[in-house]
Amino acid sequence: MTQTNNNTHPAADAAGFQELTKAQVIALQDEVRKALEVISAKYGLKLMPSRASWSPEGVKITLQMDKQTEDGGNARLAAAWARYAPLENLPMDGVGRTFTTGGKVHTVAGYDVKRRTRPVVTKCANGKSYLWEAATVAALLKQAVKA
Repeated sequence: MTQTNNNTHPAADAAGFQELTKAQVIALQDEVRKALEVISAKYGLKLMPSRASWSPEGVKITLQMDKQTEDGGNARLAAAWARYAPLENLPMDGVGRTFTTGGKVHTVAGYDVKRRTRPVVTKCANGKSYLWEAATVAALLKQAVKA
């Protein structure tokens, strides 16, 4: 039995294999994200930014969907804060508290256990997320209480 090659793409080789380009991987990643947004909304999850690693032979897209807190925060980061805050000398009620540094107001979003040196995640009004060392945030939160 012979196998026919129905792939007419110019980059296809004799066996029907098509090498992936960076542009194709980006387009694929966008399509996967759009398709999963419907599913994540259905279950009340937030689709986090995806990562992709690829070679000409294949692509690996890593996705994460996180449960949201009532105020729209990330439940995974908030739960990790509750577990790890005492170990880092951070206040237990730190999630949602604000401090100002460099002229920007930062709101503590939580603790990311995957980040060893800068595990504290904050959000600014402009929507950007920032990573901080735990000791720095502890000092800034103490300063904010005094002010």
